[in-house]
Amino acid sequence: MATIDVLIGIDGTHDNPVLDISPKDYDAQFKTSHVRHIIKNSRFATERSHYIRGPAGVGTYVNDRFEEALAHLDRHAGGGDAIRLHLAGFSRGAAIALDLANAFSLPPQGLLSEFGRLLTFGKTTSVVARIGMLRSKLAGRITVSSVALFDPVDMSTDIDGDPIGRNILNAAVTRRSIGWGSRSGWTNVGDTTQTPAAGPRGHFVINGTHGAMGGMPGAGDIPKPLARELLRLLPRSADWDRVERRHRGQPLERVAVRAALTAPGLFVNPANGGLMGAAAHLGRQWLGKVADNVADAAVVQTYRRKLELYAKEGGAMKGTVSMGLNQSLGSFPGIDLYFRDFKPCLNRIADYRMRDRQASDASRLLMRTALGQAWPAKD
Repeated sequence: MATIDVLIGIDGTHDNPVLDISPKDYDAQFKTSHVRHIIKNSRFATERSHYIRGPAGVGTYVNDRFEEALAHLDRHAGGGDAIRLHLAGFSRGAAIALDLANAFSLPPQGLLSEFGRLLTFGKTTSVVARIGMLRSKLAGRITVSSVALFDPVDMSTDIDGDPIGRNILNAAVTRRSIGWGSRSGWTNVGDTTQTPAAGPRGHFVINGTHGAMGGMPGAGDIPKPLARELLRLLPRSADWDRVERRHRGQPLERVAVRAALTAPGLFVNPANGGLMGAAAHLGRQWLGKVADNVADAAVVQTYRRKLELYAKEGGAMKGTVSMGLNQSLGSFPGIDLYFRDFKPCLNRIADYRMRDRQASDASRLLMRTALGQAWPAKD
């Protein structure tokens, strides 16, 4: 019996909250992603290396991505060969990758426990049936050789991500640090692993944005430490009046994605207490003592006050203000438009963009180092 390597890469969520976007538009957004790099530079045969675009903002099309991954695996399951399965993912795509890794590495557990593990609230019966069929078809022939998880987030009822299964041979996670405030209200997976583990486990927390972890530095959130430095560099109200005029001259940023994050059922991860809908999530935020900040954010108009609220908020449980304010503050790539009259501010913005690029490089380097010979790319 010959042994073949099969590689599946599942990238992150795109910027349309509900609808899917064209492959061309998606590829333009994710052209530098680490998952795309791995697939383009795969060590394995081209026909056995498959790239999957991520789902929409609120988690629609997650089941479609499961189906695409399973179809790729099925194409190589009929020849009787032993399969070494390699999975890579970013953001929600990483949570899907971990779900699949566990499905094909954990032993059969009987009908009731099998459905209890696989049939989460949103998985379609088609996906569950196909997983079961492939597990039977590949029994004794499949090994999950490597799993590369770039800042995996589980905000979909369709995904059952935690923990990292014990039988996965090599697994590593890179995670954004809470200190930078990037997507601080998002639920993560991949922080726990079953023991004893069959092979090495790497877990790295990096000062960088969520985008940087997946190979797209500077693409989204303004780092909270940068917000604090901008406030320190401009102590005079007159200076902030100039910033405010610049800000008001820019078109409003799309807020649909932020608003959609309060939809029911997005924050789902039983292993870390995330099994909750919108009401429960918001309840946790209120218990986190951010009620006053939320009220302030609803009435505040000045850019300076928004930045102050954003800068002082902290902690993984206190994401409500971040979700509401980050979008109105402008994106990390475009914030220098507001501060272009102040060179020290521009210098600090440029410095943080450089740090984010370095964080992105570190994310891939640490992942490659942790997986060692199991790293699926040529570099």
